[in-house]
Amino acid sequence: MSQVSAKSWSDVRPDYRFLKEILQQRKKAEIEAMYGKEALLSVFDPFMINEAVEYLNLSMINLLAYKRLVCGKYLAWGKVTLYYSQFYVLNCLLRLRRYALVHLDFINENSSLMIKIIKPRNSPNYRIEKCITGGHENTWDMFAQKYPEFASKDKEMAKSLGRFSISERENWNYDLFYASQNTDKFPLIEAEKRCENNFLDPDYDKKHSGSEGEAQYFGDLMADIGWEEAGTGQYQQFAINSLEEIGKNSKYRDWYSEHLTQVLKSVKLVESSEEMKKEMAEWLTNARSQISTQA
Repeated sequence: MSQVSAKSWSDVRPDYRFLKEILQQRKKAEIEAMYGKEALLSVFDPFMINEAVEYLNLSMINLLAYKRLVCGKYLAWGKVTLYYSQFYVLNCLLRLRRYALVHLDFINENSSLMIKIIKPRNSPNYRIEKCITGGHENTWDMFAQKYPEFASKDKEMAKSLGRFSISERENWNYDLFYASQNTDKFPLIEAEKRCENNFLDPDYDKKHSGSEGEAQYFGDLMADIGWEEAGTGQYQQFAINSLEEIGKNSKYRDWYSEHLTQVLKSVKLVESSEEMKKEMAEWLTNARSQISTQA
């Protein structure tokens, strides 16, 4: 897995505001006049890095919320919440590769815009463009483009997986056919299996290798329902490791240490699986420790 370029962020002083906050101060026509034009990295970098950490926090909270929901035997909203945990961590990772999708609402003009802020590969600057596709679809497609080795060696397959995830989330969220089955026999069994197993456990395979039958059962369980949870956790770990490297190389390493501490507090606060919380806490604690040691 290729790491995010930590050195390119070393001089960036993180801001506490969000991209939407600063762009929302302009009129719609002013934003549209910026399409295709370039902006220095220093214009957006401080907000990109801040949003990356915020999206990581949201992703981890939602993954814990997913586990709490399935343990409460509510599979439908659990699956929707798991999707948003994935969606948020993708947004985190995209910002670390200097890409953001921003929704702007112009209440006084009764209109809205969805724009892309992107750093083209061969350009030293950002460029602002109008997004003409759906926000969720664009996010998954850009993740496949920006992280091809993480998403899949086959970009089209990665995009298809994204569309499958979007479709499944919409089905469980909006389609009465799916939601109405929530307390039927098989959804309840699936919810129970999702609750009982910690798919974030790095020793998951080792713990379930006692016999050939046991190994087969739990291997199939991971392939059937556990891969989403495990994969989301892998994305989160990669994001934390990337922020650790950026923090270690940054002039503002205290900011990274403090914000990872805030994410850790969120993890500890949410009522959910203690095993899952322990795994997440270890990721964050180790990263924070590495940043502090570098000082």
